[in-house]
Amino acid sequence: MSVKQLQILFNVGKILAITPASFRGKNTTLSEKLYGCFMIIFYTVAVIVSFVYRVPQYKFYIHIKLAIHVILDILLYLFCIQTITSALLKRELWCVLIQNLKITGNGSVNKFNYGLRFFIGNIIFWIMNIYLLSCFTYYFGLEFVKQYSVDTLQVYVQFNRNFLIWVFLKFFKSRYRAINRALLNLKKLVKRNHETSINDTLRRLRYNFVLLENTIHIFNAIFGWTILISTLHGSLQMIIYFDNMLIPTITTTVTLLVANFLILLLYWTGTATIIIICDDVLDEAEQTVVMAYKLQKKMKFRYNLELTKLITVVTNNFPRFSAAGFFVINKSTILKIFDAIVTLLVVVIQFDISESYNFAPNYFVNKTVD
Repeated sequence: MSVKQLQILFNVGKILAITPASFRGKNTTLSEKLYGCFMIIFYTVAVIVSFVYRVPQYKFYIHIKLAIHVILDILLYLFCIQTITSALLKRELWCVLIQNLKITGNGSVNKFNYGLRFFIGNIIFWIMNIYLLSCFTYYFGLEFVKQYSVDTLQVYVQFNRNFLIWVFLKFFKSRYRAINRALLNLKKLVKRNHETSINDTLRRLRYNFVLLENTIHIFNAIFGWTILISTLHGSLQMIIYFDNMLIPTITTTVTLLVANFLILLLYWTGTATIIIICDDVLDEAEQTVVMAYKLQKKMKFRYNLELTKLITVVTNNFPRFSAAGFFVINKSTILKIFDAIVTLLVVVIQFDISESYNFAPNYFVNKTVD
């Protein structure tokens, strides 16, 4: 998928007001501002109405679980508002991000058809949601639709945003891999004694590496809060889900357990995938450092100056993914998240055991409608 083909995702994002409508200009148009404001008002009103319907359900929860449920609702709402405001207020950053990807795209290879994957992902998403909707409506009636129908739209916004992040990360990975491929090809130029071509290639790789690091900095500015909120929301969802599994109730059935597992997939799979792909990008960048040092040992002395400059640039401009500055994203992030989840889960289970209360699951946060 080339950068131009991103328009497929942006067309859907434009309808949801979570991406700029186009990149022809760096200024947001009046129609975009009005539509973005309309969507913010829509989500605000819809969430307030659904919250009013949920109040009777919230009365059944002890304070710690009530707090988690309310925080989950707030985080999902903030996720949608943040994506809309980033599209409206960070238009210039979006333009620079796309432009930099075009500049660094020479030599990169994208083997995947992301448009097809996006289409298949949408089919799977809506099949899962239709199943969940029919399942919980069957068990809990139409009152459930009043309480949680807006969550379906909010989760779809989350799905689209996470997919777009995943595509950008794949672009970064392919561009770092292109740099590594170019370093491997330098060996052939050395054998042919193409000194000018070698020096030009090393200068181009230095430029691309610096530009990619700056592009990732822009990526963090656009998507950092998205990743943070999504991570917090998915983590709290896991606590609710595992608590229901470990402390079953009289309303628990196999069908509801399957539905709750699907809910967990909806909320956590995207976040976990993003974290893993971020680490893959870092691995490709680290491979550039290793390959540059190996080349320095094997290549002739007259190329050492350019190689030393490349190594210095790569070391000083190593990419870093951040969740709005709160934590650095790498593979160890998953372990830290699970550590926090287990700690809070133990606390929740202790309250479950010590206090007797009426409990039932729901559609997105495992609560049952009376």
